[in-house]
Amino acid sequence: MLQRIIKTLSATLCAAGLATHAADPLPPRKSSLPDPAFALEGKALVEALQKGGLTIYFRHAATDMTQPDARSFEAADCKAQRNLNAGGRAQTRLIAEGFAAMKLPVGDVFSSPYCRTMDTARGITGRATADDGIIGHPTTDPDAKHDDSSLQRMLGTPPAPGVNRVVVGHLAQVTTFIGPQPIEEGDGLVLRAVDGALKVIARVRPVDWKALALQGERSAEVDPGFALEGADLVKALREGGLTLYIRHGLTESAQRDMPGLDLGSGTCAQQRNLSEAGRAQARAVGAAFVALAIPLGELVASPYCRTMETARLIAGRDAQPLAAVAGGIDSNGKPSFTELGRYLAQRVNKPLPVRVVVGHSNFQEIGGVPPPKEAETLVLRSSGYGWVVLARVRAEDWAALAQRK
Repeated sequence: MLQRIIKTLSATLCAAGLATHAADPLPPRKSSLPDPAFALEGKALVEALQKGGLTIYFRHAATDMTQPDARSFEAADCKAQRNLNAGGRAQTRLIAEGFAAMKLPVGDVFSSPYCRTMDTARGITGRATADDGIIGHPTTDPDAKHDDSSLQRMLGTPPAPGVNRVVVGHLAQVTTFIGPQPIEEGDGLVLRAVDGALKVIARVRPVDWKALALQGERSAEVDPGFALEGADLVKALREGGLTLYIRHGLTESAQRDMPGLDLGSGTCAQQRNLSEAGRAQARAVGAAFVALAIPLGELVASPYCRTMETARLIAGRDAQPLAAVAGGIDSNGKPSFTELGRYLAQRVNKPLPVRVVVGHSNFQEIGGVPPPKEAETLVLRSSGYGWVVLARVRAEDWAALAQRK
């Protein structure tokens, strides 16, 4: 029914809206995400976006998954559809702020006629033209549920010179041009048409648009669009699916790690270890976790004695030592925390418990500044390729949070 309802609207809109992509290039080839031969990041990506000539395909922002689409509804009937939630609206604001900070030139803005996609497009650019070609047309082909040729033409044709085209759609349509590679709600794929084939040159999370505007700098501060505190934070922790990055507790200031230290068992005497105050911090955090009924799952720690002991005192069990938390050495002999970044980016799917990682201040190397203080917890929501900082909780604040549960 939806297709019939919007077909009349589409006939009018497409006559004008698709004028910029009325050409019929070769169907775009499926590409990796991003294509290694064309991938851009940091300053180079910003400069390309500022120059224009690219298409940015967004999956609609985060939605209320408890609000399913009705079996049949009109495009304008938002009450019968799954709509953006508060997090989704925050995502569009973050993207819009990034666009504004970089002064990106935006030309045509097309959106699927669904309310969640139209609201995403308007939240990012302030405007949107509905185009039902983005969700495809019904087809009698038994091997294809929809005819996506209109979307292919739209994406495969370069935008007007000097501007970027914004297209907001759904996850299912991504397979049209990159194959079955999932993207998260709010993700943007930056596309370039090369000889009629689409190349994915970047994949940008909602929170990273502002980081791009800052020339790639990251902040370990709580993101205002996703911040949780009080009862909301406790509820999210109990639901699971989060990562707690905890810096080890206070240490003996007179002790130092010995040069050439072997982190195997029996070497604690050669390391800087927890002080009694640091042990008290860890026990207090662990007691608060119990009082708040936070479900602890995977427990890993840097192999150092101070981190392993902190983890044991918090969780009541031994942690799995993970060298990546302490960092490694790159090919130039310099410290590298790439593996730690990859590990923290791994999604913790609900309803799995909370993942706990006990490490050092070196979180700043891959997460930005300021680094966590001793025994401070950073609450992260990982997406599979990055994370958002939802909260920072000092050791002394856990007890107060437990009293307010």
